[in-house]
Amino acid sequence: MAGIYQPGVARANIAVSKARPNGTPDHAEKFKDYSVLQQHILFWDRDGDGVIWPYNTYRGFRRLGFNILFCIFAVMVIHGGFSYPTRLEVFLGSIHKAKHASDSSVYDHEGRFVPQNFENLFSKFGNPDEGTLSFYQLRNLMHGNRCAADPFGSFAAFFEWGTTWLLLQKDGNVHKEDVRRFHLLANRNGANKRGRLEPGVRSRWRWVLGFKEAKNAAQANVDIQDLSSTGQAPNRHFSLELYLPIYL
Repeated sequence: MAGIYQPGVARANIAVSKARPNGTPDHAEKFKDYSVLQQHILFWDRDGDGVIWPYNTYRGFRRLGFNILFCIFAVMVIHGGFSYPTRLEVFLGSIHKAKHASDSSVYDHEGRFVPQNFENLFSKFGNPDEGTLSFYQLRNLMHGNRCAADPFGSFAAFFEWGTTWLLLQKDGNVHKEDVRRFHLLANRNGANKRGRLEPGVRSRWRWVLGFKEAKNAAQANVDIQDLSSTGQAPNRHFSLELYLPIYL
């Protein structure tokens, strides 16, 4: 694949693409001791203790601009499905064990990033020339990756990609570079003193699942990478996806 050396080889701590064959160097150096999957969920580990409690998840989704009902729902899905059966917390060090079926295999079973599988999302299901995925194409992607007799994995993929689309979509499409950057959502400092995003950079969808749309949608586009490093909204326009965590 042009631009990526050995695209089938998993990258331990950098998320690369054809446009960014070396990933994001400054970010990679700062978080070199974490796998790409761990970098993704560091956003929810606000105190840096390696443990994500339900309250951490709730606050993280609130900071992304989701309403209270959606945040509670997200806590139930994530901690009900990805924590140990007898406990409620999610552990950063073993998050790779939470990989589910019916996913896109962008993350392997060690939490590493597989460039070939990431590029396949757009070349197989999306618009490769534009590097975009529409909501309908995301639906095809989820159906294409669905495994037999796997209701949990299918639901988890729907939750993750649906959340991703709500956060990242611009004119109905999510863009490849936005998705790649979302894999690098390692941030413990991108909030104001109350632990929330500044009003101008909150999510395009203040109300989701058919509720009221945010009035300031035009102000909601934010470069998550810049937000992670500065805590302030960038001047340039950039559409803010998971994913969650999306866990791809």
